Amino acid sequence: MGKDCLQATKTRLQAATHTAVATLEDLARNAKNPETRRKAALDILTLSGFTPGTQALYALGIGPTDPAKVDDKRKQEKVWDNLIKELTAG
Repeated sequence: MGKDCLQATKTRLQAATHTAVATLEDLARNAKNPETRRKAALDILTLSGFTPGTQALYALGIGPTDPAKVDDKRKQEKVWDNLIKELTAG
């Protein structure tokens, strides 16, 4: 998989986020099943930074602010960076 392919995939995923959010909003408002509405609403809250079951809110757009969670996030990012480097090497 080359860099161009990875970039095209990333661009497609980013373009699809509007549709994904609109779908969650529609489900939260209009799904016939109350459990589906509840799950969609929780997904929206979680994806926007709220942590269900707590009053914690990550700083929107910057990720976790707790030092241990910041370290975990950095470790995860390094794993992904290394994987992408391996996939694009060549």
